[in-house]
Amino acid sequence: MEEKRKLKNAASAIPHAARAYLRKAGWTPKRIVPTALYEQAYASEGLPFLPKTKQVLREFGGLIIRYVTKSQEEDVLEFLAERAALGMGGSGIECFEELIDVTPL
Repeated sequence: MEEKRKLKNAASAIPHAARAYLRKAGWTPKRIVPTALYEQAYASEGLPFLPKTKQVLREFGGLIIRYVTKSQEEDVLEFLAERAALGMGGSGIECFEELIDVTPL
């Protein structure tokens, strides 16, 4: 029950502008996608597929968000973990975790 409350609070914390981009990309507050593809990609690289990772990818996995930056350049944010994990191995993820100061990712 506590976990559901945390998820609900997290979804409501998404700023309105970000919600608009997410919705345009196909996201809904109740979105749940299969994670088998992501789990396989992580496993093939020897990476742990943590419960928090699964939780995020169940809601946002596969989304491709197109937006315009403040400098009016088109950009893309892709939640394609299966592609991101390829070739990373444990050391690649660990370096990124150190870089952004988030462990585990």
